[in-house]
Amino acid sequence: MAESHRGRAVHSWNDLIGEIGVIVLGVLIALAAQQAVELVHWNGQLADTRKALRDELARSAASAYGHRAIYACNAEALTQLRSALLKSGPAWKARPVAYEPLLSTWDTSAWRTAQTGGALAHMTPPELTGYAAAYQFPPLFGEQEAKDQDDAAELGLLAYDLSLADGMRGRMLAATARAERQNWLLSIASKQYLEAAAAVGVTLSDGDRKRIEATIGKPDTDCAARPKAG
Repeated sequence: MAESHRGRAVHSWNDLIGEIGVIVLGVLIALAAQQAVELVHWNGQLADTRKALRDELARSAASAYGHRAIYACNAEALTQLRSALLKSGPAWKARPVAYEPLLSTWDTSAWRTAQTGGALAHMTPPELTGYAAAYQFPPLFGEQEAKDQDDAAELGLLAYDLSLADGMRGRMLAATARAERQNWLLSIASKQYLEAAAAVGVTLSDGDRKRIEATIGKPDTDCAARPKAG
């Protein structure tokens, strides 16, 4: 009877091990299925995120190209304005100010959404670094353009007759110098931004390029041969 009892015990353990194996296999299959569903989900989320980021960066690329295109004409206009201020007597005769600072919308909403949505955690480190590098620029552009608008408003006084006495000449020359610096900084930053955007596969569309060149001109060309903005 003892031998019969031991035989039944071994058989019972085999059954138990088999049942455990079935349970473990079921758990593993369920986990694998869950992981597959999550992988499909995050692949879809990542594709949507990439598209949103690239579309947003492409719009900023058009604005950056505009700064590159207008740099030479703005630089020339400011040089002429400074010369006129230095040559003028105390009574300034009204003249149009050809300086045309750009004001763009530097949207980063897609990037902010990606930061809180979890998709960025599924990018490779080089890709994430590339997007982060490109997105450093839009807030800086916004700050620079705001300063540019302030200087343009100051220089707008020169569209009217006014007296350059009592420090007004120095005030206008200081605004001109600031505008020259902002114009240069925006052009340099735009070049760097376009390079950073290209590193994540974002380039200016032919349509945007042609539109900008038709209204402003081409970067790195003589301003005298270029169309005027507007």
